[in-house]
Amino acid sequence: MVCTGLAARGVDIPDVARVVNFDVPADPDDYLHRIGRTGRAGKTGEAVTLFTRADAAAAPGVAGVLRKSGTPVPDWLSKLDAECRDAAAGAGPSPLSALAASGGASAER
Repeated sequence: MVCTGLAARGVDIPDVARVVNFDVPADPDDYLHRIGRTGRAGKTGEAVTLFTRADAAAAPGVAGVLRKSGTPVPDWLSKLDAECRDAAAGAGPSPLSALAASGGASAER
């Protein structure tokens, strides 16, 4: 099945084993609802998000959703999250340097 963000809320499709995000939603709640289409009713599921350098500003929101759910945050995303927060506070370099320094988003996603 291929769908837009519209299917992220209010639609219950049983037995969705995997969700693939081809873009990172700007709003962390939208991200949460998208990945929540899988692993429902006590079942396990997998969510994969294609994350590029252009998505750096979304790192704090995505990392926050993962932390709140008890899901481990990959090292590259934790570094990018911290750098984005530092840059927003005027205390750090560009948010892209953490992603570049880590070699980019890896298979660890």
